[in-house]
Amino acid sequence: MKMKKLCAALAVVAAGIGFAQPAQAAAKDCGTNLVCLFEHKDFGGLLGSRRAGLKVMNLSDRANDKMSSWMNRTSRNAAWYEHANGLGKCYTMRQNSIQNSIGWFANDTASSWRTDRGC
Repeated sequence: MKMKKLCAALAVVAAGIGFAQPAQAAAKDCGTNLVCLFEHKDFGGLLGSRRAGLKVMNLSDRANDKMSSWMNRTSRNAAWYEHANGLGKCYTMRQNSIQNSIGWFANDTASSWRTDRGC
């Protein structure tokens, strides 16, 4: 009987954790018409945000090589680069889209970004 109650309690806790919560929290952190970079997958730890139409800019020392997810809430493509000054491999952040995890290979490699176009 105790095992059934424990399983039921764990099921309630797991249901409350759900996958939609991180995106909802990130939506509050990333305002409308902004491109946002996050330190952790599933949009945890806002590193920075920018409006559309801005040229290449290096990430701050605090944010450099720490991005794991992003959110583009604009109507324009944006991009991030593995090295400073828009150098190295380029990754497009498509308009009105989100990426909850950039994958292990590219994780923690972003050093610069732009919001005026994709790659």
